[in-house]
Amino acid sequence: MKYAIRSYGCQMNFAEAEEIRQYLQSVGAKETDNYQLADWLFVLTCTVRQHAEDRAWGFLKSLRSWKQEKNNRCLVVGGCLVSQSAHLIKSRLPYIDILVPASENIVWADRLKKILLNSSPICPPPLKSTHQSVIISYGCSNFCSYCIVPFVRGPERCRPAGEILSQIQKLLQSGVKKITLLGQNVNSYFDNSLDFADLLKKIDNLSGDFTFTFLTSHPRDMNEKIISTLAGLKKWSGELHLPLQSGSDRILKLMNRGYTYQQYCSIVRAIRRQRPDICLSTDLIVGFPGETEEDFCQTKKAISELNFQHFYAFKYSPRPPARSASLTDDVPDKIKEERLAEVLQSQRPGQQ
Repeated sequence: MKYAIRSYGCQMNFAEAEEIRQYLQSVGAKETDNYQLADWLFVLTCTVRQHAEDRAWGFLKSLRSWKQEKNNRCLVVGGCLVSQSAHLIKSRLPYIDILVPASENIVWADRLKKILLNSSPICPPPLKSTHQSVIISYGCSNFCSYCIVPFVRGPERCRPAGEILSQIQKLLQSGVKKITLLGQNVNSYFDNSLDFADLLKKIDNLSGDFTFTFLTSHPRDMNEKIISTLAGLKKWSGELHLPLQSGSDRILKLMNRGYTYQQYCSIVRAIRRQRPDICLSTDLIVGFPGETEEDFCQTKKAISELNFQHFYAFKYSPRPPARSASLTDDVPDKIKEERLAEVLQSQRPGQQ
């Protein structure tokens, strides 16, 4: 059996793609980069941003002929688009065989065992990469006004710490040298009485020659315990992705981010005092409803003041049923494009 995987959007989808890959290789399936040669095709979709959703829809629509060429082909579609629009997908694209919503707690190996019926793992396949991701939580309960994630991935659910540590140990034994912990908001991780800072300490204490990092962090939950813990970690890589989204307090409030620009700056200063070597990155949104030229200038000022090593910038697009979709999208698309281009051009060489 030959299979192919196509992933769109966030790191969570790429981590789940790796879970699929590991299981299928363990039962003797062979991966192909050319989906036209595949018997099974897995498409992991994203709907967090309009561009990613449009790309996913376009690819899925193009697969009708792929399905019709051979009767035994199977098309499996997962991710946020399935959570949001399963009925629409079924009606528009009836040739899709299996839909897997992102809101489910997906353990792909278990699901694939059921799909493939009597298949069972033969042996763990060799890892192609020394860098692997480990999901520590699913979903999100923050409800930032622009974000659809809580609606399509559901409320936050944290994996048991023991399960996470066991997975990491197995990866280290197989030769992995770098681990990335994944969650929509890793800072709010909680398992009984164990919080994110406690989990970081336990990972740092694992034996082996490795480094680890984590994403994504929410500034509101970057508390003193986490900051002081970061200072003592020996195996943390020093990479910190801390989304700011806007330098304007007015826009941050409309976004329901739960902090001001100065509070964000205080967090960054506190972390840099503890770990001057951190590599700080962020996310920015331009063209949010109501964003004035003054608001935009405050975002540009923030970029200059905070000295990010790199950042990712996006133009706003409404994502129903997220709350901001009910606001008037009053920033013309031409202005959004211009602001996005200006922000991206402000990156120093090496920041991209």
